[in-house]
Formats: sequence, structure tokens, C-alpha cells
Amino acid sequence: MTKIIGLCQWLFGLISFVSGLACGVNIVLVAFRPETISVVNSFVGLGVMMIALFALSRVLFSSGLRRWRSSR
Repeated sequence: MTKIIGLCQWLFGLISFVSGLACGVNIVLVAFRPETISVVNSFVGLGVMMIALFALSRVLFSSGLRRWRSSR
């Protein structure tokens, strides 16, 4: 059971990392729009989301690997 939980954490960490990269790509695509307050709000929101997803990804990935290795 510990291996399954470790694998799920590792996979969710990978999914969070890919989502963080998608937020980064979205920031680049929004950067080419004309400057308005909604563009600035998008930068702030996507920046916070990207940082949170990368942090969650790191925590889940390391926890998943630790559980996977300890179950052997």
C-alpha cells in the first residue's frame, strides 16, 4: 500500500509540475497583449499559481520518492 501511495504522490507531483509549466507558457502568451489592468492581474495570478504549483510539485515528488524507497 505504501508503494501505491508513493506512486500516486509522485504522479501528482509530476502533474503539478506540468501545470506550473503551462502557467509559465500562459504568462508568455499573455505578455504580447496590449497593456491593461486585466493583463497585470493575469500576471500576478498566474505568477502566484506557478510558484505554488512548483512548490507543491517538489513536496509531492520528494515525499513520493521517499515512500517508494522506504517500502522496499
